[in-house]
Amino acid sequence: QPGDRAADRVGHASDPNARRTMRVLHLISSAGLYGAEKMVTGLCAGLPAQGVEPTLGVFLNSHLPNTEVAEYARKRGVEVELVPCRGRFDVRAVRDLRRRLAGYDIVHSHGFKSNLYAFASSRGDGTAFVSTCHRFDQTMRDALDRPILKRADMVTAVSQEAADSLREVYGVAPERIRTIANGVPVPPEPRRPDHDRLTVAMAARLAPEKAPQDFVRAAALVLSDHPDVHFEIAGAGPEGDAVAQLIVDLGLSEQVRMRGFVADMHKLYESIDVLVQPSYREGMPMTLLEAMAVGLPVVATRVGAAPDFIHDGQTGLLVPPADIPRLAAAITHLIDNAAERVAMGTAARVDVATHHSEEAMAAQYAEGYRSILTPRTGPAAT
Repeated sequence: QPGDRAADRVGHASDPNARRTMRVLHLISSAGLYGAEKMVTGLCAGLPAQGVEPTLGVFLNSHLPNTEVAEYARKRGVEVELVPCRGRFDVRAVRDLRRRLAGYDIVHSHGFKSNLYAFASSRGDGTAFVSTCHRFDQTMRDALDRPILKRADMVTAVSQEAADSLREVYGVAPERIRTIANGVPVPPEPRRPDHDRLTVAMAARLAPEKAPQDFVRAAALVLSDHPDVHFEIAGAGPEGDAVAQLIVDLGLSEQVRMRGFVADMHKLYESIDVLVQPSYREGMPMTLLEAMAVGLPVVATRVGAAPDFIHDGQTGLLVPPADIPRLAAAITHLIDNAAERVAMGTAARVDVATHHSEEAMAAQYAEGYRSILTPRTGPAAT
């Protein structure tokens, strides 16, 4: 039965020395350094303090050999292994992973491809299989993911919305689901603004679900009454050309700047006063958490995990998705109320440090790992 595989490996969990170091191989297939990549790196960085020895396995895809997350993780002191992979399903990669798993208690996958390979390589060898679901698009890939996730020993959701989807849409047994919020590093000091002009920005991959054109249209409404405010868009993606054209069409070329991909996000946070996330669909956006951790007030749409960690009116402002007038009104409110901007940013920083740090995230994952490595006393769930 699913779940018994973990128990077979870890009779030690009932011993007094149950908190011995566990070894966990994380797996991710990446196209760049985005939210999931930052989350898994932060998790790996925080786990050693919890008695967990992590390794980050990054697929070296022959068709898209992006290893940016590997370089990012190594800089943070995370042990990294590259996993060569040729094509959509490479039997040799499965065999390679099966050999690697011989020394691990758990394989923890992040994303559709990683789920498939983690499941295939861990079947029958007693290694526990854990998956974190960072987003749900209701695409064909998600349909293929369902039978795999139903067989995982534990599936973690980054938001209550994601947990509900796992249970109701994917059919994952409730006892196998854990909701664990993403965590970010919290710097010892809040940001130190290095600019004079009030600046509002969004930072995201320029994809349709991130709604960058809504940000531009909201900027146009704000600028009609506040022409001295500066707007910036940090990020690149398939919507980039359309966004650039919309800026020209609305006559905003002097007031809305496209910065492209920004490698050093903390420099961006120091150069802005409000961060906006107008997405139609999200998991748990790392950019919002990072901004809040340095003391920035945020405006976000009420999607994904945003309502779980943004206390509307206290640590940020929430608006309905696709409601451009409400988005513009929220931005305008923070522009007009400097004292509230500062207070909101301060409250956001305290809340993230308390509830959404990397340390808090790692502690919850370590607890989850130990729960599935503890032999079950009753009949296994089906």
